[in-house]
Amino acid sequence: MSRAKNPKYESMSLEELKANMEKSKKELEHAIHNKNILEQRKKLVERKERSHRLIVKGAEFEKAFPLSRDL
Repeated sequence: MSRAKNPKYESMSLEELKANMEKSKKELEHAIHNKNILEQRKKLVERKERSHRLIVKGAEFEKAFPLSRDL
């Protein structure tokens, strides 16, 4: 199986190809970094939602069973 040659890259010099490769690497690193930041934000939001939900359920339980605080 042979690869088809891209005429766009055929006319580029070795230096241009290396510069293009470095630019692509930096863009990839930037995209990975942004992905990690978004995943951290998502985890934070999910944790806050869970905490809020547990607090609300606890408050409802205490309201329904006021003597449960003494336990």
